[in-house]
Amino acid sequence: MAVSVKAIKLWRSEVANQPGALARILAPPAQAGPDPQVLMSYRFPGSETRTAKTIAHARCTRFY
Repeated sequence: MAVSVKAIKLWRSEVANQPGALARILAPPAQAGPDPQVLMSYRFPGSETRTAKTIAHARCTRFY
C-alpha cells in the first residue's frame, strides 16, 4: 500500500472582516508563482470584525 507524505508551507494573516481583504492577501502570492492548493478563510468566534486567511502549498512524495 502506497503512503503519501506532504510537506506543507502555511501562510496565515489576520485581517479586518471587510470586502476586498482576501483579494489584497492573495495578490502578492498570485504574482509570485504557482496557485495555492488550500485556501481557508474564517472568522474568530465572538468577533465580527477580524478574520484569518490561510494559504497552503503542498508537495507530495510517495513511499512504496
